[in-house]
Amino acid sequence: MYNSIIDIISVFFFTILIVYLYKKNFAIFTVLLLILFSFIWRLISSLYLDLNKVYAVELFKYIGGKYFSSFFLCLYYILVILAFLLVFRRKNIYYMNKKYKIKKIVNINILHIGTFLIALFLFFLYVNLLKSGNIPLFTGIERYIYKVQYSNFFLKNFLIYQTFIFMAMGILFVYYKLENNRIFIKMILIIFIMYLLYLILIGNKFSALFLNICFFLIPISLLIFLGYYKNINLFSKKIIYILIMVLLFYKFIMYILIDLRGYEVDYAFEYLKHRILVQQAQLWWSGYERCFIYNNFNSLSAIDKVFIEPIKIGNTSLFYLMEKELGDYVYIALAKGSQYTGAFPIIYAEIFGPIISYFIIFLMSLILASLIKLFFKLILLQKYFSMLSIMFLFQPIYLSMVSGKLIFLTLPFYYVKIILFLLIFIFENYNYRRS
Repeated sequence: MYNSIIDIISVFFFTILIVYLYKKNFAIFTVLLLILFSFIWRLISSLYLDLNKVYAVELFKYIGGKYFSSFFLCLYYILVILAFLLVFRRKNIYYMNKKYKIKKIVNINILHIGTFLIALFLFFLYVNLLKSGNIPLFTGIERYIYKVQYSNFFLKNFLIYQTFIFMAMGILFVYYKLENNRIFIKMILIIFIMYLLYLILIGNKFSALFLNICFFLIPISLLIFLGYYKNINLFSKKIIYILIMVLLFYKFIMYILIDLRGYEVDYAFEYLKHRILVQQAQLWWSGYERCFIYNNFNSLSAIDKVFIEPIKIGNTSLFYLMEKELGDYVYIALAKGSQYTGAFPIIYAEIFGPIISYFIIFLMSLILASLIKLFFKLILLQKYFSMLSIMFLFQPIYLSMVSGKLIFLTLPFYYVKIILFLLIFIFENYNYRRS
């Protein structure tokens, strides 16, 4: 009984923290929108598993009905939010606003060129989609099959760099808003909507749309931080609320029309219940039992399978957790394309142990918050190349807070990006000081 009380109290206090962000620090809420959404969903799922014993279809075993894992999950999430509150203190934001406040956009032509290139890339995406003669939304072809059969230069690069394209659109929106250039503001919003429509047409559902909307909003949150206009808070809240409602409705409809077609009504709703309340936290709950309760974690094995010799290229953190649960069956599950999720934050406990993992996640959160703060500063200083290059540094860290994917830390190209950013930053800073 006391397990349930501890869980409910911890979730209650976490809810208060979320409400506080929404009411008092809406800019941080906007920056963390994607992360917070995944936190809330996984926490609801974790609470459900703590209170109910259920059969996890993907894990082939019964889980839940005991422990208070939601309390420890809340602690992870609170540390992430605390790191952002520390980095984005009101005093620091006020200082940044006073020192770097934009009075005039320099090299406005660069922004126009950027807008033109993003629009041109979108044009070629639609041309190739129409030339293929096969639109997944209407033909029912699975999107991964479409990507294999109709892959081309534009589609391939869009799938790789889509979050960066949406962040670039967000940056352009910020600059045009500061210039009060209504024509280009409307143009960016139209391009933004057309990119979202393209994602829908090629068979994407809720995740891809919400992911890219959140990355589009990250640069825009700078306007909220600095208070450039009075109604941004109310405007943003309404827009975000409407977008979330539309996307959730869209996700539900896609499940009904695609995922659940041919199934009985009772089974369909049981499937939805499992997807929403069980699947999101099943790996967390099972990993919590293994690492926190039985202290059965192997750091060397986790490091080997996540960073050195993974089962498969991709989200190696997730694959390792799947192997811990499924054994050799993991290869069959991966071949079938079975859906698993929820490597964050339990993969940190598998690698570093339960106690140290809290310090590591707090440190990673501080790094992420500091990089995003520097990103905002570079926008204000109009250091275009530095701001674009730093996106490649914080984007994988940001996504790791959602998916737990850490393989980017072993990729040499990531460290090449760090070196390139430093060189570009030093060069632009030198020119900035001279001018």
